[in-house]
Amino acid sequence: MDPWKLMLLFGGILNIFGGFISLMWPKVFKCFDEDFDPLSNPMIGLFSAGVAMAFGGGYIYTYFWEPHNLSLLMLGVSVRCWAFISSFYCFRTGKISRKLFLLVGLEAILFAVAFVIYAYQRRDILTWS
Repeated sequence: MDPWKLMLLFGGILNIFGGFISLMWPKVFKCFDEDFDPLSNPMIGLFSAGVAMAFGGGYIYTYFWEPHNLSLLMLGVSVRCWAFISSFYCFRTGKISRKLFLLVGLEAILFAVAFVIYAYQRRDILTWS
């Protein structure tokens, strides 16, 4: 099995699991950064958890029915790049800890790169719909 394609399944499961954890137990982020208040804006937290789970479902859909949904995958790459940029900014300005940056930012950029490699390998058979 193609390890890059397997990243879709793993990324989807991780997104759904992370979104669910964020939704049900947002204070778990305190384990990574004592100063971080995940409940400072519940609306943004609820929205982010829902978006994470929705993208997770999209990644799993793409895993089973690729290449018919690579447009969603590329949108996910964009969102993950933004997650990296925004978490890097917050880390550099001292708003989040290194642990939280590694959890959010590093994970986001690693999956973004993996998804780009996956799409690039399929550039000759892509269905952009």
